[in-house]
Amino acid sequence: MRLADGTDLWLSGEYRQVVPGELIEFTHAWEENGKRGHETVVTVRFSDYGKKTKLSLRQTFFDSAASRDGHRGGWSECFDKLAGFLSTQKSTPGKRTQK
Repeated sequence: MRLADGTDLWLSGEYRQVVPGELIEFTHAWEENGKRGHETVVTVRFSDYGKKTKLSLRQTFFDSAASRDGHRGGWSECFDKLAGFLSTQKSTPGKRTQK
């Protein structure tokens, strides 16, 4: 990940479970000075929501409330950017759009 000021942030993880169209579960750990930090688990679920898809995200096993709250802000920013991107895409029901 690259911050607006050009700073690179590194993270690593491992996919633990993938069920196409339903679930992605992976580990997540920031890396600082070449050392892997505390590991959390991220679970993303997809479900039908009328003619749309509902995405639910849960991240667990934080080592502090401050870390949890920081990740909440990061994920919120990511979803805001995703919503902005998706709002620019043309869609045909039942078909995926690629650009």
